[in-house]
Amino acid sequence: MLRGHPTDKDDLRKGRRNPFELIDDARLNKKIYLILLVAGIGAFADYYNTAGILTPSSLSYLKFFKASTVLYGHFVFFLNIGILIGALTWGPLVDLFGRARIFFIDLICMLLFATLSIFSTNFTEFQVFRILTGFAIGGDYGAALPFLSEFAPKAIRGRVLALFWVMAQTGLVTGTLVSYFFLASTNISPEVWKIIFVTGLIPILIGAVLRYSVPESARWLFYKGKTDKALEAVQRVTGTSVNEGITAAAEVRDFKRNLPIYLLLLIPCFIGIYATAMPAGLATYFFPYITQSLGLSKLTSVLFQVPEVWMAEIVFTLILALITDRIGRLKSLIAGGTVLVISTLAIVLFTHNVGALLPIIFISNGSSVFTQTIIINWGAELFPINMRGIASGINIAAFRLSLASTGFLEPILIGIGGVVALYTFLGLLSLVGLLVVLAVIGKRGSVEGKSLEEVSETFGKNK
Repeated sequence: MLRGHPTDKDDLRKGRRNPFELIDDARLNKKIYLILLVAGIGAFADYYNTAGILTPSSLSYLKFFKASTVLYGHFVFFLNIGILIGALTWGPLVDLFGRARIFFIDLICMLLFATLSIFSTNFTEFQVFRILTGFAIGGDYGAALPFLSEFAPKAIRGRVLALFWVMAQTGLVTGTLVSYFFLASTNISPEVWKIIFVTGLIPILIGAVLRYSVPESARWLFYKGKTDKALEAVQRVTGTSVNEGITAAAEVRDFKRNLPIYLLLLIPCFIGIYATAMPAGLATYFFPYITQSLGLSKLTSVLFQVPEVWMAEIVFTLILALITDRIGRLKSLIAGGTVLVISTLAIVLFTHNVGALLPIIFISNGSSVFTQTIIINWGAELFPINMRGIASGINIAAFRLSLASTGFLEPILIGIGGVVALYTFLGLLSLVGLLVVLAVIGKRGSVEGKSLEEVSETFGKNK
């Protein structure tokens, strides 16, 4: 159980400490891990369903529906547009109605549409239900990231937020391995995708059960004036009894005069995420088809996606979790972005040497996820409490727009100049996105070791 400092209760009685400090000063323990699990299960379910099983099982359902890879590319685009619209739609609702309420509702909606997709009789129905599934899960990030950020101790908030994405990427690995098992055991049967998709319902159900009774964010409750419930939430997480008379901790700054700055600073985040996420997005949805064009078999391409794409993402995100609170967000971004640009451009030199190419794709994909994760997580750290759902939703929208773009850009660029043209474009795009973020966000992004209230007090100032 998480304990406060020995003087916590005395300080609270004297009004010297606010309840948020009990959260901010906590150490990583089983209750924080439980909160991470509750927040991250939605991301696990998303990645399991929208990429982990969706990409490899396309070898089955494209045959079942007699659909082409061109239609698949269009489907990838509209799937991510569905998630994008969901992120933008649910984000304001998160700030209005609460983090915990919304991320329970969105999982129920996801469960409904994911189930209906299994009974599709044609590719149009299939696409509609999967896009609606995406719309539902699009709201999860705008709720889960602020929820997690507002409960995470300030000294390790970057690590906790990075581990959230490790859970998502674990869904990719699990989904791909499950897909490979069923595809290989049935020799890529046209019907086997239905069994694979049934497995995708399991993490959604588990997530809904875990989230049913989770406490609402204490910070959001304070902001809404629900002091008693907020203090109860603090006590449930910290294990420390809080004096009910303490209400001053809920100070939320009037940010209206700085609203133009907040809105302006969303733009470089959007550009940076869109640009740096695309190399990983390409690998997510098209790796099996790219490697087949280089001579690998279908099943080998699916299996290679685990170490080359999914494990790369996990390894690099774990590295981010280890360093982001130590060296800071800004230095981490510069390091990861530099590796991303160099490795992505280096791919063009080894397109005829698969043995040399695969390790470079590993680095490019991993550093893409490393870099985009820092910028995405800023939505839940940099902005004030009444804007975190919106900001996180917009960041996720940028991420999904980037993934959606691969559905159209990949065939166009491949047609123009093959893999060389594709990765030259991605490398230069990543460079532009990184420079925009560094130029506009700059030192404002150094939020490590600060409470969310301290960050909100300084971020909107035009320095």
